[in-house]
Order: sequence, then C-alpha cells, then structure tokens
Amino acid sequence: MSLSTALIAQAEQSSQDTSKKQIQLLHADKLSYDQSISRAQKLNGSVQFKYKETLMFCDSAFMFRDSNIIKALSNVRIKNDEGVSITGDSLVYFGKKKKARITGNVLLKEKDKTLKAPFVEYNFDTKMAYYAAGGTLYDRSENSTLESEIGYYYTQSKQFFFKDSVFYKHPDYVIHSDTMMHQTATDISYFKGPTHIQYKAKTNIYCQYGWFNQQNEDCKLIGDAVIEKNGQEIKADSIVYNDKNAQGEAFYNVQIDDTTEKIMIQSHFARFNTNDSTYLATDSALMIEYSQEDSLFLHADTLYSFSDSTEGKTLFAYHGVRFYKKDLQGICDSLVMKSKDSLMYLYTNPVLWSDSNQMTADTILLWYSTGKIDSMRFLENAFILETLDSVKYNQISGRYMQGFFTKDNKLKNMRIQQRAKTIYYPKNKEDYIGINQASSTEMNIRFKKQEINQIIFYNPESSSLSPLSPLDFKKLPGFQDRSKYRPISRSSVFLNISIEPESQLNTEQKQKG
Repeated sequence: MSLSTALIAQAEQSSQDTSKKQIQLLHADKLSYDQSISRAQKLNGSVQFKYKETLMFCDSAFMFRDSNIIKALSNVRIKNDEGVSITGDSLVYFGKKKKARITGNVLLKEKDKTLKAPFVEYNFDTKMAYYAAGGTLYDRSENSTLESEIGYYYTQSKQFFFKDSVFYKHPDYVIHSDTMMHQTATDISYFKGPTHIQYKAKTNIYCQYGWFNQQNEDCKLIGDAVIEKNGQEIKADSIVYNDKNAQGEAFYNVQIDDTTEKIMIQSHFARFNTNDSTYLATDSALMIEYSQEDSLFLHADTLYSFSDSTEGKTLFAYHGVRFYKKDLQGICDSLVMKSKDSLMYLYTNPVLWSDSNQMTADTILLWYSTGKIDSMRFLENAFILETLDSVKYNQISGRYMQGFFTKDNKLKNMRIQQRAKTIYYPKNKEDYIGINQASSTEMNIRFKKQEINQIIFYNPESSSLSPLSPLDFKKLPGFQDRSKYRPISRSSVFLNISIEPESQLNTEQKQKG
C-alpha cells in the first residue's frame, strides 16, 4: 500500500537539509520507525527519491533526520537526465555534500559504455562519478577496455579521467599510462605521466605527457618523446605525429636512429616519415654512421634523406659540410651519399685529409660502406699535399686522380691522369737529399705508412733533382694548405669555419686547364 499524503510530507520534512536544495521522497510502499536504529525512518517497497533531475531507486532505505543521510539497500539504481545510470547492492547518500556512495557489484552505464567497480561515489550537483579501488570501463561500440585504480566521469561534459596503472586496450592500439583523460565528444585522450602506446602492432610511442586523437590519428608527445616504427627510432623533447600518413615533426634534442642502415641523425628540428624513412633535419644537424667502432660524424646546415626502390637510401647534406672520422676528415659545401652503390659525392671546394695527406679537387667521389673506404676519385684540378715541415710539402697535381685504400683505411696508392706533376722531397734514410720536380702524362704514387714511398712515371715529360736550399719554398700551381679548416675531433665539426676564396694563382691555373 502507498504512503498517505501525511506520511510522505513527514518523510520529506525528515530528509530536509540545511541548504535550499533538497532530495525529495517520491514514493515508498511503507514507512515506519526502526526502534533499533536511533532516529531512523525505514522505507520499504519501490522506494524512489529525486534530486533536481536525478532519480534514485531501491527496495528499502533508512533516512536519518539529524545527519541528513540516507542508506539504500537492494537493487539500488541512480538515473540522471544525461542518460547515465548507476546500479549496485547498497548506497549511502550524504545530504550535506549531495553525494552518494554505491557499493557492491557497481555498474555505471551510458549508451555503449559500462563501468564496473567495487564502489562508485556520485555527486548529485556536479553529476560526477568517482571510484578509487580499481575499475574497468567497457565500450561496446569500440570493442575497447580501460582499467585503472582511480577514475572520474563527468557525465555532463562526457569526460573520463583515469589515474594510476591505466591500461587501455583498443583493437587498433594499447595504452599504458600513469594518468589519462578522455574527451568522448572529440575522441581525444590526454596523458600525464609516463605513457606507452602501441599502435596497430607496428608503432610504439612513449612520452611524459601529451594527447592522442583517435579519429584522425594525430598525437602530440612531450617530454622524452619516442616513436619506433619500421626500424626507425625518433626521440625528441616533443613530437607532433600523424600515424595515418606516417608524417611528423620533432623539436629540440632530436635523435633519429635508423637501425637498419646504422645511421643516427641528431638536430634540434626534424620532419620525418616513418613509412619510407624520409627525414629533413636542421639546426645543429649531425649524422653519425656507426656501423664500425670508428664512427663517422658529419655536420651540415641541413640533412635530407629519402629512399626509393631503385636508388635505395640517399642522403643530402648541404651548406657547411664538415665530417670527422679517426682516419678520415673532410669539408665541402654539399655532399650526397647513396647507400645502393656506397658512393659519397663531395661538391664545391671539397677537401679530404688522411693522416698527413690533404686531397682536393673540384669534385670528389668516395666509395664508403660500413665504415670502410674502398677508393676515391678526384675530378678536375686534383691535388695532394703532404706536409713535411713549415716549408716542405710533397705535392702531386693532375686533372684526375684515383686513390685506393687498405682494409684498415690507410691510403695505399694513387693514380694521377693528365697533366700529372709532382714536387717531391726524396729521403736517404732520415735525411732529405733534394727536391724532385717532375711531370708526365700519368703517375702512380705508392704509399708506405701513409707517406709517399715510390713514384712511377708514365710517359715522363720532365724531371729534375735540385739540392735543398733553406730558402726554397716550392709550390705547384693550385697549392693551398687548408689544414686550419681540418676537423680534429667529433665536436669540431660544429665549428663555423668558411673556406676562404682560392688564390688568384689557383684560379688562373684552372682557367688555363
């Protein structure tokens, strides 16, 4: 039997709170006083309360007039105007705080989403649900599951906030995070704390905080950001990335590691594509080729690399190229490196140093692979300079040169073609015996311990041996000692040194040639 109007009025009066807004008793089959529970009113049978637009149902309840607390038992259910329902075994409503604590097989449901937790606290004013003893959120529309120790759901703004041991499993990705907030309307998830994302089983992502958009697959990663995909690892202070088109940008302390090619790029800005391993790096850009123990360190204003099916991987380095390797150093304005034929092209005032030898030409081709130098070609105005002391230089010049190296990257021999000339200081044991000046159509220079050991002339044109003179400073046309530009360490590749214009003598010689 339903309560009479008088009994309902009495129940409403007992449930009043000091605030202006009250919870209303809408229905109960029976109301009585429980003598065993001090100052408690007992409600039984289809009990129903209302607060604003939120309804609360249960089989039975106790109302405590003094503390303005309601204890609801059996088949507890809360339903708000946002389409959210919460069910559980029991509930305690705290009238002063406008909060309810639901315990025992708690389920929060909204459309395709279901939250399961040991207990849930619900705020009737803010319409926020909270749990702190572990919870699992199921989304049938996405076939996804999210677990966390602590969770908040703001039913009006459709925002979920999860903290501690967050684990999100979606058909396309898996997320492990310390703290995560998900905006249902936009499908954007925000992270704070160490976060790992495995996307479509082929992209691994890490950051300290950032966000991820499920709809367009955009993400922004901040703090020790890392992306791993297709044998590439990209690290930076922050990364903006779209996995749908595999393109992104990295900012500050950037490191791109191509584990397949054994090449690492460092810079403070980079654009990259994880599908084809294309990247453009600038701002303190550095390439490290680490296939062997003696790594190659190469710096330029800009580094650009791409791959295709016919040429393989190609690296462009342009403006202010400087590189260092223990047994080889070099500078030029621009450089191209092709992995398919292991060929490196050096353009515009290129210079190479190997031990005491300086090698120059208009263009230099270097066959270099996995840390080993096979051979070199010097095209137009080739010149080798070996420094003996402040006034003595062994010199070799010609139109073309080709050099060959030993297995341990030591210069073995050099072949000079067309307009071959030399100034050479022969030795008798430890003493120089004179100055040898010669020219021929071709020459073959053999090195021993990185010093000129033998010169073979083909079709000699002239040759003379003159005695040494303290004042003699013999130079071939095109002579230039560029040792001051030589990188002497891995850090020295960043020195901003421009090659001075060539001397008028060298320019005139080029014009004659």
